[in-house]
Amino acid sequence: MTSRKIQHTLDNWRGAGAELWSYSTSHSRLVLRLRNPKKEVLYIIMEDVYAIFGIVSWPNSDLVAMYNDARREWLVRDIRSGFVAPCGLVRLSDVDPSR
Repeated sequence: MTSRKIQHTLDNWRGAGAELWSYSTSHSRLVLRLRNPKKEVLYIIMEDVYAIFGIVSWPNSDLVAMYNDARREWLVRDIRSGFVAPCGLVRLSDVDPSR
């Protein structure tokens, strides 16, 4: 999925509650779960995460996922909450990746 498509999807989920769903130290994988008022969910799966800044759960998310070609990395952030996670890969799924 391109960075434009990922951001378009995240834009559609603006305002959803966000929470750190899982983290695997051995795989450097972080999963955020977004949940909207209709109880629908979207998982943001980040691979090769090397830092995590901010809180672990917040309402009214406004997530941005940007790819930096020069650094060959993604930056997932929510300015209002202070959440930031630089990583190597971002995927989206409506299915819990831990299942």
